Amino acid sequence: MSLTYREAGVNIGRAEDALSRVKDRIARTRRPEVIGDVGQFGGLFTSPGSDKVLVATTDGVGTKLELARLLDRHEVVGADLGGETAEMPGMYAPDTYDLAGFLVGVVDRDKVLGPTRVREGDALVGIPSTGLHTNGYSLAREICTRRAMHERSASLLDVLLAPREELGGATLGASLLAVHRPYLAEFRALREAADIHSIAHITGGGWEGNLPRALPDGTAARIARESWQVPAVFTLLARLGDLEQIEQFDTWNMGIGLVVAIAADALDAALAAVPGAVALGRVVPHSTGRRVIFG
Repeated sequence: MSLTYREAGVNIGRAEDALSRVKDRIARTRRPEVIGDVGQFGGLFTSPGSDKVLVATTDGVGTKLELARLLDRHEVVGADLGGETAEMPGMYAPDTYDLAGFLVGVVDRDKVLGPTRVREGDALVGIPSTGLHTNGYSLAREICTRRAMHERSASLLDVLLAPREELGGATLGASLLAVHRPYLAEFRALREAADIHSIAHITGGGWEGNLPRALPDGTAARIARESWQVPAVFTLLARLGDLEQIEQFDTWNMGIGLVVAIAADALDAALAAVPGAVALGRVVPHSTGRRVIFG
């Protein structure tokens, strides 16, 4: 039977329902200076006395920390701090720890990116990830746990530390602990080459849970699925867990960590500016159904 993220302890639908229930209460606390919206990765607040906007974000590493604890590889997780509140089944038990990071910046009000800048026909550029980053680890751990139970003679550590042909001889544990790459250099290069309209960080909830946040109502992202090769760590996990393809793309980034919307006529310049960048597709009209359309 195919495994799901929900069975691993993370119910995206329930989390979204809970958020929708508290949005009204959150709205009652708003001050006139708050210009962002719930669900964005950074809070936006008008800076007093100037046409600047303060941007603040906080996040932890998620259940990737549990994997680091199992493998005793704590030196890698500090670089993985970055985005939002998360569901973390199995955490906060005795002898565990958590990390949290905070970031505050400033931007000119007229340079704030977001869905309002995006137009139908905009090109979508993808920047590769370095693996799972910090999302979908509850599902990955459940896959490995069940695999150990299935093999009976194997422990969870055996599954994580066995060399894998699909990974070029590397272990699944090492591949899962690959550090979340930064995107600042790529963003700066893109900014010089094209007018960036919005950016989607593909995190928890996968493609459908994140890319629509960067699009205006009435639009969708049409993605050419064959425009990039899914890294082996994802296909290996999918095989070990017998996952449906929709479950994979609704949980993990599948090899694309950042999606940037730009004007279509700037596509060639953008691709030339960022080695490894991928022409994923474009923004299209949309009425009902899922807003990330693979084809």
